[in-house]
Amino acid sequence: VIKSWASTQASVALSVGEAEFYSGIKGAAEGIGCCNLLRDLGVEAKVLLWTDSNTAKAMAGRTGMGKARHIDTRFFWIQEVVRKGVVKVLKVEGEKNPADLLTKPQGLQEIIRRSGLVGIRILRADVDLDVSS
Repeated sequence: VIKSWASTQASVALSVGEAEFYSGIKGAAEGIGCCNLLRDLGVEAKVLLWTDSNTAKAMAGRTGMGKARHIDTRFFWIQEVVRKGVVKVLKVEGEKNPADLLTKPQGLQEIIRRSGLVGIRILRADVDLDVSS
């Protein structure tokens, strides 16, 4: 692990697509920072930003606001880094998105399946995970 954090979204979004766009911007910024750290260590890396949101992907890939008139222009730096190839935005199907592991309530089988998507192996899946008592 190079870096780990948890935070709430700082900007208020008026739609799910806009919220996904903001989270993509945060992820891209962190990815660029990690790539710069790796470059200092002599390792070249690329930022691949995976999203299950068509809206966020479209907003990051176009130039300008499009129909989204209420988004602050300070967030559109992402369009330039996507255009320059610094960040590549890719589509992931919602059912295959490992990010949902930590952002949505999941049953045990879904936790095990999504954990596998990021290389985590649950060794004791027979253990009762109920922590309410």
